[in-house]
Amino acid sequence: MEKFGQNILRRANRYLQRQSYYQPIQLFINKQKFKKKVKNQTPVVIFQMGKVGSSSMKQSLLDYGLPCVFHAHNISPDQDNENWRFIYEYIIKRKQPSKFISLVREPIGRNLSAFFENFQRKTGIRFEDSTYTLEQLTDLFLTNYDQNKPLNWFDNYLKPTLGIDIYQHPFSKKKGMAILCNENFELLLLKSEIDNSQKEIYISEFLEIERFRIINRNVGSNKVYSEVYNELKRSIQLPESYINNLLNSKYTRHFYTDQEICTIKEKWKRRVNPSFSKG
Repeated sequence: MEKFGQNILRRANRYLQRQSYYQPIQLFINKQKFKKKVKNQTPVVIFQMGKVGSSSMKQSLLDYGLPCVFHAHNISPDQDNENWRFIYEYIIKRKQPSKFISLVREPIGRNLSAFFENFQRKTGIRFEDSTYTLEQLTDLFLTNYDQNKPLNWFDNYLKPTLGIDIYQHPFSKKKGMAILCNENFELLLLKSEIDNSQKEIYISEFLEIERFRIINRNVGSNKVYSEVYNELKRSIQLPESYINNLLNSKYTRHFYTDQEICTIKEKWKRRVNPSFSKG
């Protein structure tokens, strides 16, 4: 009987969702919930480019018990993503006192990870249905993906939103962190490569919480493409001009020491013949 009742409720819900009045009503309800949440709590917004650890950070903060945690890659009034629009309308536009966390990651590794994560969106093919060789994937990666996304993200997205030009402020490359402020907005910048234990200390101090722990999620090695992704990371042959463009950029030099940049450069300059093909 209970199962029958659940089936009736599911069918009724599907029917309501098809009605023209459902979406505006649901939008109104969601807005009210969002407004109430940010009014009674200090919002914590994980605001960063993709594939730098945002999913792990958000879920770990929610698991800790913080009630007002959001995640966005782009905050503006014309976003399709409902929550991102709400963040703009009820936090940014109203200058609601808030704390933002943003992570950075060396750009080549970040780009390769994002390429696989967005494979279907970029190619129109599910990865598991594709038959690309490693050589073809490398060509797709270099020609069909915005390689400058991490280099421009802070200027194009964070600066217009928070009014903070991160390049006008010092960043402790040794510690891998910085805290910046603009009126009611506080921003914690973290380097992805530092140990989680150190991130946990910085975040705990920034949010004034105790015993916070990060649990990694949305890791590429756990995805359907993990085998090919790991093989391509080991064997990809990148043009030297590509490596130099990303690693000599304002972005990389602001966050990484000369020694770190040399280490990253040597990692991606390795020449290994591809030995794995998908097909």
